[in-house]
This record gives sequence, structure tokens and C-alpha cells, in this order.
Amino acid sequence: MKKVVLALCLLTTLAFGKWDYKHHGDDWDGLCKMGLTQSPVMLDDLNSIHADKHFGRNVKVTYMYEDLTGIIPNKTDKMFFVNLTKIDRGGVQVEGIPGTPNKKMYYKLNMIQFHTPAEHVINSKRYSMEMQLFHVLKTPKPTDDNSRHLVFVVSVLFDSSMKMYSNLLARFNITSAKNISAIGSLELNSHMIGLSSSSFIYRGSLNTPPCSESAYWLVHRHPLGATAQQIGAFASKINNNNRHTKHYHGRIIEKYNYEAATGKHNSFASSLLLSPLLLLAILFLVLQKVFSNIKWLQFA
Repeated sequence: MKKVVLALCLLTTLAFGKWDYKHHGDDWDGLCKMGLTQSPVMLDDLNSIHADKHFGRNVKVTYMYEDLTGIIPNKTDKMFFVNLTKIDRGGVQVEGIPGTPNKKMYYKLNMIQFHTPAEHVINSKRYSMEMQLFHVLKTPKPTDDNSRHLVFVVSVLFDSSMKMYSNLLARFNITSAKNISAIGSLELNSHMIGLSSSSFIYRGSLNTPPCSESAYWLVHRHPLGATAQQIGAFASKINNNNRHTKHYHGRIIEKYNYEAATGKHNSFASSLLLSPLLLLAILFLVLQKVFSNIKWLQFA
């Protein structure tokens, strides 16, 4: 259980620590150097399996985010990110992840990272920028048995050479000025549901030290358009913060046209899901009340 607690705590500190991108991660030690399922990787159509066609199964992702308006992004000497570890703004429900095809798993959104240029390479092309949404497992309860699925990352790439532009980056209110403004009106659900469903899914790791191998990545195959000014504004905060791609080491990269949906996040319902003992306690109290009423009627 210790490794589960450790892995879930990593996302609160991965933007800090004594490491940098000077060598793009090639000088990081420990699991970062010796691990066999590291991220990011090079992704291409020739070295991936279309899982819904070959295995007869698909992945469903239900986006259940709340508005991020008013949250102020963070900046360190190595990363520009939105920290949601202590804020509940919803998350995603995922069905059909490799290794747990029949389970619904709920992940809370914990952090949004930005990397310029992109970390993942798609069909030999490295795009201008990558946005990574890190989620931590909430239900079912994290255990050593599902320690490979503790983190679910959704990656969106951006390309400044496209003629059509998305307004997603504009919602973050990022400019080249030194001051960092609060996020504007940002409804992530509508942006995520509008993405192309063609994606790669693979077993990987956190992309910063200590590179815990406890994550599954969903990387959208097609980028969104963004202006050079928008990407330049993000790059002005932190640039060249991309880790070099890692070897597959026998991993199977699966390709999906995954099923995307949106749902309403209910923090109270989520807390109930996270606390089965609370549900049992409520049921016990209800039954106790019922039996006491029956007993009272018998002797009335």
C-alpha cells in the first residue's frame, strides 16, 4: 500500500525538486533511467494496434469537469501548470482501459501541464505544444493490485501551422507579460468532447522525476490549431521543457476511436463512491429505524 500512497502524492510535488530539462531528462536517475514503461514515447500508426477492431473492445471516456474560471496557473523554474491537487473541479470516468476492460474508473483532475515543444511525437512529427491533463484514481479504491492505473493522463497537442484555430488556449488568458492572470471562462467538457476521438493509449509513467510507472496515457492523434502568438505566450513562461521520448521495451501501443461523452460532476456523489463504509453506515441506520418502528407497532 505504501507505493500507492507514494504514487498518488507525487503529483503534488512533481513540479518541484532538484532536476531540470537541461538534457531533456537524459540525466535523470533511478526509475527515470532504468524503468521499462517510461513516458513520453514516439507514437505512429504502423507500430500500433487498432484495438477496437482487433480485440473487439473500445474505451469510453466521460468528461465530468467543472468550470476552471478564476484559477491562477503556477510557474516554477521548470514548469508552467495549473495545480488542482487541493481543488475539486471534477475529472473523468474511464471504461475499458487495458488491464481493466470491465471496470468503470473515476479519476479526479489534479494538474494541467504545458510543454513547449510537445513531448510525444506523432507519426515522426513533434508539434509546437502539448497540454497534459493529469488525473488520479479515486474509485475503485487505489490498491497495490491496480497500482498500474493510479494516474490517467489525457494529452492534447497543438500545431501553429494549421489554418483553423481552436480557442482553447485563449481561455487560459496567457500573455507574454510577466504577470500571470486568472483563467477566463473555461468549460473543458465542451472542448474535450469536440476533439477527434482518434487516439493512442499506452501504459507509461509520470513524465518527471521520480517517473513512477503508474500511469496510462491517452494521446489524441490529431492536434488542435493554435496561433504562433498563443504558443509563444506559453513558451515565454517556460520553454524547452520536454522530456526525450523513451523506448517501448515490448509495450503494445493501442489505437482507438474512443467513445467520448460528458457528464455532470457531483462532488457529494463522488464522496459517497469513495466511502462505501459510509453507505453501509447509512443503510444500517435506516434499517435500525425501520425495525424500531416495527417493534413499537407490535407493542402499541
